[in-house]
Amino acid sequence: MLKYQESILLSKSNAEEVSKSGDLKAICNMLIGLHHVDDFEWAQDFLLSHLSVDSLDVNRSAIYGLASLARVYRKIDRDKFRDAVSKMPSERRSFLAGAIQDAIEDFDIFISN
Repeated sequence: MLKYQESILLSKSNAEEVSKSGDLKAICNMLIGLHHVDDFEWAQDFLLSHLSVDSLDVNRSAIYGLASLARVYRKIDRDKFRDAVSKMPSERRSFLAGAIQDAIEDFDIFISN
């Protein structure tokens, strides 16, 4: 059973520190809660950069972080998202297909065109 956890409010410098920590659980929690950072462009680029990390958990968390960012800010750069996803190895994209589709559906729901 999944358990809800409050997001930890982080500054950009704290997020960067956590990202370099090697603590996968902390990194994943940080990515999912990154929508609290008050800089959309920075948060979006930071999350997108984590799609190239060699960890399915980190990739999945970054995808869900991007979906949360879209819900909060009501915008996302779909071209950047598609580009980052297309650069992932095909096997990794296959494993993450559900998360990717969930994010795209959130973009469609929460972003007016």
